[in-house]
Amino acid sequence: MFIDFDGTIYAGDSFRDACFSIPSVPQKFYLLFLHCFAVIRWVKLETLKRVGTSILLSHRETEAYRKFVKTAELKIWQDFAQQAISSGDEAVVVTASPEFLVDDILSHVNFGKEITVVGSKFQDSRFLHVFGEDKRHSFRLGYQAVEDLSEIHFWGDSDADLRLLPYVDKFFLCTKGKVVQEIQGLRSL
Repeated sequence: MFIDFDGTIYAGDSFRDACFSIPSVPQKFYLLFLHCFAVIRWVKLETLKRVGTSILLSHRETEAYRKFVKTAELKIWQDFAQQAISSGDEAVVVTASPEFLVDDILSHVNFGKEITVVGSKFQDSRFLHVFGEDKRHSFRLGYQAVEDLSEIHFWGDSDADLRLLPYVDKFFLCTKGKVVQEIQGLRSL
């Protein structure tokens, strides 16, 4: 069972929430500047994510970071997340947000099973942005034995998540902590 984080089981965007609550005021203004330029496409979204992830990593041991992570768990739709996560033998969260951030948020919630998080991160001096086409690639990397699974279910909330339809048996389109549509995936066809 694979599940998207932001907008699916988390009410909002954990990356944006963290960037506008944890860093210093000058860093917040810089991230806001990058965010505005990313919205109008003068800056790649990946650039904003790379810079923001780097800033958040530098604050990971601070009290502001710990406080954010602890309060962020309150934005998780607990009952819905529990239902989605318990629906399969294993749970893999695939997210465009920083992997360490989502992992830290989920570590404060007891779902009764281990959850693997695959998200944006620095690896071998490169930034891997798990979004759009890269999310599809990361989905396959998130679970090495994905091809061996008899059924693959994915819970998501966006057009970017729908790009995973060819690789799943069932896709659950979600809004505000509820499944609004179940879509037959193309993997088993």
